[in-house]
Amino acid sequence: MTKYFLNAALVVLLASPLAVPAADAQRQAEVAKLGADVMPFSLKATTHIFTKTAEGGIQRVVVKSTIDTKQVRLVREHLHAIQTQFLRGDFSGPSRIHGNEMPGLADLKSAKAGQIAIEFKDVGGGAELTYRTADARLVAALHEWFDAQLSDHGADAMAGHMQHSHGVMSTDAAVGGGPSKVDEHMKMMNDMHQRMQAADTPEERAALMKVHMKIMQDGMGMMPARGGMPMQDHE
Repeated sequence: MTKYFLNAALVVLLASPLAVPAADAQRQAEVAKLGADVMPFSLKATTHIFTKTAEGGIQRVVVKSTIDTKQVRLVREHLHAIQTQFLRGDFSGPSRIHGNEMPGLADLKSAKAGQIAIEFKDVGGGAELTYRTADARLVAALHEWFDAQLSDHGADAMAGHMQHSHGVMSTDAAVGGGPSKVDEHMKMMNDMHQRMQAADTPEERAALMKVHMKIMQDGMGMMPARGGMPMQDHE
């Protein structure tokens, strides 16, 4: 019944605009030029993958050619370095590339020590940072920050999705709305719904509602291009 309700909610949002507008070519060229001064690896040789979660998100950078060991090393060194910087509240790198008015950045800079956990991990062909927070305002800020990077980096970035593989959570590039992707998205929405019910104050509940609606809107990209919603198995 819950899945049916969530599926219906996604249908209602079909007419809403997509979450990430495309930045124009001039903006993307400016970002690429500034990025070369901050990131040691080649933007054209790598892909940024941004995956939103109910607790924050995952930022993954992988090389397009896995035999390019130099780029792999540079990616891992850079992500390890910015993990340390971000944990100190130092977001000067993103500010230099995207500007001080970058969506979500002000809230991330104002976060108190320990409010956002950031975990570094090597992955095949690169590395990733996992951001987790219990603060709904910071979850929303991370999602806005991810959207801005997706827009600014253009063809060098893509949205990701969460997918189960033999019981292990992994991040993959979004290439459509298969049943496993839809199920995982529904789980994330259900988690947010439970957090709203457990909220202690109206302010916290309102902030969680904002994140919940954003996740629902992002789920429109998983809707089939033709036909109805993916069928759910009846138990």
